[in-house]
Amino acid sequence: MGQLPTRPDLICFSSEPAMERGIETDWRLPADSDAAQVADELRHHIAVVDGT
Repeated sequence: MGQLPTRPDLICFSSEPAMERGIETDWRLPADSDAAQVADELRHHIAVVDGT
């Protein structure tokens, strides 16, 4: 049997406002994302959820 990875290859997230609006798709970030990539994806998530 193979070993489990020491860290995930992908991080999935959502938010309560997204779920309240019926957006059930999770958002994905590669585990090796840097701070700028994480911030960009969070801004994108907020814009989609807010409809802006």
